[in-house]
Order: sequence, then structure tokens, then C-alpha cells
Amino acid sequence: MNSSSRVIMASTKRLPAPVKATNEDRLCPGLGRRSIDNSIVIIKVAKTTQLMTTNIRLPKTFWWHNFAQFGGALNDNLFKLLMIYALISWQGPEAAAGVLATVGMTFALPFLLFLPVAGGLADYFSKQRLIRVLKVAELAIMSFGIVGFFQQSSGMLYITMFLMATQSAFFGPCKYGILPEQVGNERLSRANGSIQLFTFLAIIAGTMLAPELSLLLEQNYGQAACVSLIISGLGIAAAFRIAPTPSYRATTRLQLNGFKNLASAFRFIRKDGFLILTICALGLFGLIGAFIQLNLIDYGYQHLDLLHEQATRLFLLAALGIGAGASLAGWFSGRSIEFGIVPVGAALMTLGMGGLAWIDAGNIPAASLYVAVLGLGAGLFVVPLEAFLQFRSPSKQLGAIQAAGSFCSWMGILLASGLLFLFSAVLDLSARHGFMIIALLLAVLTLLSLRVLPDFFAKFVVMLVTRACYRLRVRGLENIPTDGGGLLVSNHVSLMDAVLIAASMQRRPRMLMSRDFYEKSSWLIRKCCYLANVILIHSGDNPKKLIRSLQSAREAMDAGFLVCIFAEGALSRSGMMRPFRPGLERIVKNSSYPIIPIYIGGAWGSLASYRNGMPRIRPLRELRYPVSVDFGTALPTESSVFQVQQAVTELSVQAFDALKAGRESLGRAWVRSARCHWSHLAITDSTSKNLSFGEALIASRLLQKILRQSIDPAEKHIGVLLPTGAAAMLTNLALCLDRRVAINLNHTTPSEIFQAALRIAEIKTVVTARAFTEKFPEIPLPPQVLYLEDLLVRPTGLDALKQWAVAKFAPVSVLYPDYGFVADDLATVLFSSGSTAEPKGVMLSHHNLLSNIESFRSVLSPHRDDVMLATLPLFHSFGYTATFWFPLLSGMTTACHTNPLEPQPIGALAARTRATILLTTPSFLLAYARKIQPEQFAKLRYVFAGAEKLQPRVADLFAKRFGVRPLEGYGATELSPVCALSLPDIEVGDLAEAGSRPDRLGRVLPGMAIRIKDPETGKILSAGDEGLIEIKGPNVMLGYLGREELTKEVLQDGWYATGDIGHMDSDGFFAITDRLSRFSKIGGEMVSHGAVEQALQQSLGLGPTDLAVVAVPDPQKGERLCVLHKTLPIDKSTLPEHLGALPISNLWKPKPGNWIEVDELPYLASGKADFRAMKDLAIK
Repeated sequence: MNSSSRVIMASTKRLPAPVKATNEDRLCPGLGRRSIDNSIVIIKVAKTTQLMTTNIRLPKTFWWHNFAQFGGALNDNLFKLLMIYALISWQGPEAAAGVLATVGMTFALPFLLFLPVAGGLADYFSKQRLIRVLKVAELAIMSFGIVGFFQQSSGMLYITMFLMATQSAFFGPCKYGILPEQVGNERLSRANGSIQLFTFLAIIAGTMLAPELSLLLEQNYGQAACVSLIISGLGIAAAFRIAPTPSYRATTRLQLNGFKNLASAFRFIRKDGFLILTICALGLFGLIGAFIQLNLIDYGYQHLDLLHEQATRLFLLAALGIGAGASLAGWFSGRSIEFGIVPVGAALMTLGMGGLAWIDAGNIPAASLYVAVLGLGAGLFVVPLEAFLQFRSPSKQLGAIQAAGSFCSWMGILLASGLLFLFSAVLDLSARHGFMIIALLLAVLTLLSLRVLPDFFAKFVVMLVTRACYRLRVRGLENIPTDGGGLLVSNHVSLMDAVLIAASMQRRPRMLMSRDFYEKSSWLIRKCCYLANVILIHSGDNPKKLIRSLQSAREAMDAGFLVCIFAEGALSRSGMMRPFRPGLERIVKNSSYPIIPIYIGGAWGSLASYRNGMPRIRPLRELRYPVSVDFGTALPTESSVFQVQQAVTELSVQAFDALKAGRESLGRAWVRSARCHWSHLAITDSTSKNLSFGEALIASRLLQKILRQSIDPAEKHIGVLLPTGAAAMLTNLALCLDRRVAINLNHTTPSEIFQAALRIAEIKTVVTARAFTEKFPEIPLPPQVLYLEDLLVRPTGLDALKQWAVAKFAPVSVLYPDYGFVADDLATVLFSSGSTAEPKGVMLSHHNLLSNIESFRSVLSPHRDDVMLATLPLFHSFGYTATFWFPLLSGMTTACHTNPLEPQPIGALAARTRATILLTTPSFLLAYARKIQPEQFAKLRYVFAGAEKLQPRVADLFAKRFGVRPLEGYGATELSPVCALSLPDIEVGDLAEAGSRPDRLGRVLPGMAIRIKDPETGKILSAGDEGLIEIKGPNVMLGYLGREELTKEVLQDGWYATGDIGHMDSDGFFAITDRLSRFSKIGGEMVSHGAVEQALQQSLGLGPTDLAVVAVPDPQKGERLCVLHKTLPIDKSTLPEHLGALPISNLWKPKPGNWIEVDELPYLASGKADFRAMKDLAIK
């Protein structure tokens, strides 16, 4: 036998010392000084990865225990109902009410007498041994009761009922107390849920089995009760399979005076208003539950004209409803406790009870519906209360307070029996009138719960709507303080951000909200804001008002609340994080409150963001829109605004990395994009070859089949040697679809470096074109070369139709079988440009490239009508990701030209295709500005330059000629490659957002983080300090191919050391001073080649292609600076005077003898300066 089916959610947390919460007095006057919001009501686990409960395997010993308690609960219900049927049968139908009341009181009394003692025994002896003893006692009690049935002895049956309840009272503390010993804290929640599920199954089974056995055996109750012996025997067998548990006799004093502990518990409860409410509510639930169970049988007989056995089936519906309600409450709450469910449960119970009171006689379908609603409400009502009771109780008094809660519940059950006797025997009221009276009581309870918990109810409604409209993923809940005040600091990208944060956590944060937004909102939104106690603030307020708002936030934290501030001060207009404002420092000044960073991911792009124009709140138009909320580790109070923004930025890395588990491949992404934009132009080139997305998919599939037949299946790395164009793109797509790694080779590198790349990547086969190899005969090709001219065959007739149908309609898994695929699978190897050292094979995964594309797309917001002007080669990381994969996966047209050094055909191509986006290098921009006609670039709206510094004069010249200013970005092959970007200044609504700053490379893209570190000490530097730039994000490479030691040098804890020296300002804009490899230590001082270079270029009026500084070995100083230059505008004899006038240290000035004139400075095909070749020239 077992204790009653009260739903309990496990919690291992306890509340620390009380904290002042004067703001709660208006919600719950007279309930004491402890605020329910001073603590987070959450079931603690080792690591929270999302809001829903994770799947955790439970041990076998738990399942044996669960089966044993299931048998006890089944016997409780089966035997009790058989006993009720027998007593009514023996005493007559008119005695039914009296029998039900007497049975209820007989069953409740032992719980009141023995529960306090039972808790002490369970804390003293081994719970496993107690369970075994109690299961054997159950068999003996069942045997005694069966004799009573055969003897038709009412006295023996009442004694059996008393003994059954006594056994259940002693079993209850063991039933729940053994769980932590069996499953540990991390699995406690799931174990409790499983226990409750099996308990309700037992109630349902017992409720169904009792009337069926009674009718089947023609009311021979003795024979029917023999089934209980079988169930009890199986329960004993299960109990003896439970693993041993410890005894606490050595450390615990056996306390047999349970009522002394009970009195102590009630003295503690009296000091806590919310515990008083919880205990009273649980007692009321016990009363209502018992009244329903007892009154339903008589109600069915009187009002629905059912036999007593048939009326029992109504309780089956109630039990099903309770189980469903408990499951829903657990789902709504996740790992927290959602108090807003309590008023909902109370309202549903009122509706169900009132419906039963007012329906017409004999209306069985309506009665069944109302009983189910009643049960549903009961399940919703009790789960938060039980969970809160466990959470709120200090650990040392947990057992006593739990016993007090159970005691009150059983007092309610006993009172229910008394009420039933009063209504039927004394007042002569029908069962229907009994439901009517209880319904009125429940209506009062519903109104009371709404009065006590109005903000909890509002938060629950908001949470419900949010979860229905958004696919919300929450990580880091363990980082939220479990009690006391704190400051939540979040990025701000949409109007729904506050709602998303509130729906993600249990505690009710006090939000700082724009007064302007509040005043313009609808009545409903303002009402919800009032219930949520938002703190209004506005950037346009005078200083006194601003200070008053910040003081209100501080007062809320002093009262024990969490306060949430969107430190950017306004919604992002670009998708990039705006600079944080210093108000957060004032809020926590002279306090010890923690600062918890929050990052909201995915909301940029929703209707509530500025990505698609003015934001609007239309959640029903974006059902199941994916959004994530990440809570970071708490920061110390003294953290600066810059440090807080850095922490939020680093959380964005976590948000993007979390997508890895569900990340699909580049091949699948290409298939989906092609099908989505089937008829739209995908690829065009200077020869006017046009391919739609559908045609490109068909062509890449055909080429995939041909390459599969031509290449050994064991070969995974395939070289591609083709100029930028449709052929190169289709070859890369075909190899991707074939699950091979396409490696685009640089034909401009020296032959020894080209051969080294083939060797490092183990490339045995190269796909190329004869026209290309004939143009560059010096390229050292491997033994197997596949020429596209020999491979391509145009399908005709039925074959063409078949290829079209498969590409258009076949499952994606047919076009790209992804068995065994993981997001970290290698997608390509790009060899670095080798401007300062020997090229390295950079391994980039599918996750790297797709994450970089998503970050780039989120701030660029490309349109379907955009056209990418692609001139960079595919062996260039910028060309590979930004001008090849990015437009194809974004539904854009790619306009290709084979050679970036040919301005005239590029201009003609741009004019013909109405190109809107150009990504290139500053060297090429200068040539375009000089030779391309303004009308040919008339449609350009974005021009980005990377790979080298963009000189202001080049940007000015380009902007003057074409009306669009080139913007700088920052990246590296190791970063897939785009990391940071400058954007045009944006003005939407009444706010402008700076997208760029002079001499800055922009801000880091979403999903990435940047930090500046001292290269010698490793210390993380603050805003404005110069040091080594490190980048972290899902775009950071897997490593260098075949060079594990070098990989370890540059990759540590996910941070990539770029080798660039620079600094970042407080608003997140950063600049590069030079490469770390372009520094020399001369006279004990670090000298930047780039700084010297820039000073010389400015003083002589030369550009980067005219003059460069390198370092060469020096036997005395270690290194000396040399200047490589074209023809100088001054006489070399005047160099000493000219150098003397330069505003740099004399130590930095290259000696006149170290100036070397050359015809041309060496440059790589990517447009970067070839510093290695320059150094070789200087040494020679």
C-alpha cells in the first residue's frame, strides 16, 4: 500500500537567510518579510542547456522501487473501493453517504497520527529495509481484510482500512526519501515525475479494476479481493530487488515523538507568509480531492442514475485529468516553479465543480467532461505548490515541514469526510448540492489567488504566449542567482526581448523600459507592464529624472529583485551590438550585486526587429520562430561597461556554437537554396553564360556523377584549378554533393609552394580546364588530371527530364546523403596567402563556413534582387566564402569574372547585371576607380575592401567617382574569413546608428568575440590599450592541416591569435596597428614596420604600392629596417634632412643606406603585399 497520490516535484535547493522585500507587502499584506521573489524557484541541475527537461537514464534499483510502490498504490485504491461496495451492499443504498464518510475518516486518521513518527523512522533506519518490512506487512493486512470479506464483518473491514492507512503512512516517507539515495540530485526531478506517473496509473488501474471485478464475480467481494494478494506478492518480490541504502543510526537520534517535530515545523512556517499560504492551499487541495473522490460515487448514483460501480468510473476521468494537469504543469514549469499556473488550476476546478452542480440530471457526457476539467485543474493547481514547499524549506527542517504539509493535506481529507457527512446526514443535501457549495468555495479561492499572485499570473500568460509563438531555447539558467538582487544586462535587438527574457526564467525581473514606448503602447501592453512593475526610463529625460529611474532600479535590487537593463539604450538598427551606456555602472555602484550578462540570439530578423523596417509586435505571424536566450557567468560588481559588453559578446559565440548540433551540411544547404530560388538567376559571367538556381543544381549533380565515376572513392581531397566563373563554382558544388573536399589551388604561387600544397593535402587528382593549363604551362600538375572539356556531357531527351525531376522533387537525402555527417566535417582546405611566412593549409568545416555566412548575412541583409560582383579567385578565402557560397545560399545572383585585374570587362559585367555588392581588395579598387565608368557601378550599394589597409585617398577617390564609399572589413583565412565589418551609418525612425569610424575596421560580427591581449604577459587589456588581437567564434578554423603544434600555438580555449597588433575602443570599433611579425625589437624598443611605413608614405606622398618597410638581420642590432621603394619624388641626397623632419623616434628611422629602389613591389594574386618576397629582395 502507499501514500496518497500527491504530486511532488523535487528540489534540492534551500532558501538562505531572509532578505528585505518591502515591495512585496502590497501583493501579500501581512504575510511576513520574506519575498517569494528573493529566490529563484528552480530545480537545480549540474548544467542547464535548455528549458525543457533532458532525457536522463534512471538506474534499475529505482525501477524496482517504482514497481513496488505502484503495487501498493494499486492495492490502496482497489481494496478501498471493494470495501466501499461491500459495505454499501450489506447496509443498503441509503447508507452510502455514511459509509463513504466513515471510510474517508478511517483512512485519513492514521496519516494524522503516524506521519510525524514515520518521518523519524525513515531518517533513522535504512529505507530499503523499511520498504521490505512494510511490503510484507501489506500482504498480512490484505489477508486479514479478505477474511473480513468472507465473514461479511464490517468491523474487520474498518480495522483493515485503518491498518492499510497506517502502512501507507509509514511507507510514504520511504517512498520519496529513498529517491536521492537511488538517483542522486541531478536525476531527482525525473525520478519524482516517474513516481507520480506510476502512482496515477495505479489509481486509474485500481479505479477501473474494482468495479469490473465486482461485476464479473457477481459482487463476490472476497474473491475479488484475492487479486490484492497477487499484487502484494509481486510488490514484495520487487522490494527485495531494491539495492541497499545507508542507515543513519550512528549520526541521528531516533525521535519517536513526531508531534514535537511537527510543532517546531509549524512555528517556523508561521514566520513565512508564503509557506503559510502553501500549506493552507495543500490542505485545501486534500479536502477538494477527497471530497471529489467520495462525492462522485453518490453523485453518479443520485444525479446520473448509475450503479455505484459505474459511478466509480467518473473518478477514473478525474484521475486522468489530474495526471494530464500534472504533466502540463511540469512541462510549463520546466526546471522552475511557475506560480502563475495556480490561479489557472483554481479556475478550472471552479468550472468543473460548478458544471457538475448545474448540469441536467442524467447528462453523462457533460458530467464526464466537467469531471475531466476538474481533474485537469487539480493537477495544474498542486504541482507548483508541492514543488515550492520542497524548495522553500531549509534543508535541516525539510522533513519536518514536509510532514507538516502532509499533515495538513490529511486534515483536509478528514475534513472532506466530515463535510460529506454534514451535507448528507445532517443537512440532508444531495451530492449535487455538495458540489455547488465547494464550487463557491473554489471561486473565492480563485479570486484570492489572483489577488495574491497577479504578476505571477501575468508572467505565466506571457510565458505561455511566448512559448507558443517562439521556439525558445534557454541556456545557462544555473548562472541566475538563487536569491537576492542582481543586474541582468542584455543586448537589444527586438521589441520582444523583455518578454523573451521573462519567459526564460523563473524569477520575475524588473525591466527598465523606454517611457516613450510605454506611452505609445496599447492598453493591454501597459497593463501587463504595470503588473510586471516595469521601471520607466527615457534617454531624453533630464538628469534628475534619469537619476530617479536608476535609483528605482537600485531600490528594486535592494528589495531582493533582479533588474534587467538593455544597456545599448535602444534597439539595434543594424543587427550589430550598439555601444553599452554607463547607466549600469551607476545602478550597482557601492554594492555587491552581481552582473549577469544575457545574449538574445535569433530575434534579429523577426518582425519585432529593425531588419525589415519599423519593428512590429506580430507574434502570431511568426509561429515557432527560433530564438535563444543565453545567461552568462556572473560578473563582479566593479566590472566596467566595456567588460560587461565583452561578456555579452562572448555569449553570442555560445549561442552560435549551440547551433552546431542541428547544423546541416553545405551540400544540403545548397540543395534547399536551389529549390527555393529555382527559376532565379544564380550564376552569370562576362561571356553571358547564365544559369538559374535550378539549372545550376542539375548541372552540379550531373558533374557529381561524372566525377564519382572518374575518381577513386578513397580519394577525399580533390584539387580544383580553375579561374573564377561558372565552371569553378559548379565543380566545387559537385564535389561538395559527392561528400568530397574541394581544395582550390593558387596558380600564381611558385612551383615549389604549389607542389608543397599538393603534398600536404595529399591531392592526387586535380580538376581543371585545358584552356587554363595551356595559359599557365609551368604549373606542376599531379599524375591524374581531369579536364572539364572531356567530362561534360549535355543530357538529352528522357535523361534530361529525369535529371530535372530528381533535382526538383527527390528527397534532399537522395541528392545529398548525410549519413555519418557531423557539422565539424572538413569542407575545404584553403592555403594562406603566405605574405609573411610559408603558406599553411587552413582546415575549415561546414560549421565554420555556414556560421560565417549567417553572421555576414545578418548584418548585410541581402535582397533577392542583389547581385554579387565576384572577381576574387576561389583560392582566396574572401572569394570562396563571401563571393561563392554566400550569394548562392542567400538566393542572390553571382556575376563572375575570371581576372580581377581587368577593369573594363568587370565594369561591363556590372552594368549588364546591375551589380549591387562588390567585395574586393583596396589595390583592385584603385584600378576600378581609375578605369571604370561611373554609370557602370551606378547600382552598387555595398562595397567592402579587405586583405590590406584601405587608404583614405583610395576610398575618397572611389566615393567621389561612384557615389558609394568603400568600407573596410577584417578577416583571415583562419576565420572563414570575415570577422568584423564597417557598415554605412543607419538612420531608422528617430535614431541614427554609426556603422563605421575613421581609421577603424568596424565592429565584430554577431556570433563572434574579439579581445586584446598583451602578447608578452597574456593579460587581457581594456579599451584603448594596444595588444595582440584574438578572435573567438564558430568561424574559427579546425586547425592547420598536418601541423598540430602550430595549431596549438594559435588556438587556445577557442581563441585564435591572429598575429595582428591593434586596439579596440569602448564602443567596440577596433583598428590594426600592424602584424606581430612586422614588429622589430631595436634598442630594446618594439618598432612597428607599418607605423614607419605610413609615416614615410605620407611625408613623401606615396601609396602602399610605391613604398614598403621590411626588417633584415643585422649582426650588431639583431635587426635593421630597410625601405623598398619605386622612384622617389625627392633626391636621395636629401633623405637625411627629410628623415630628420619626420615626427617619429630616431630609433625608428631607416638609415639612408637601407633605402633600396625596385621597379615593382612584389604582390600576391590576392592583392596582398608579399612581404616574404620583399624581405628576400632586401637581403639580396
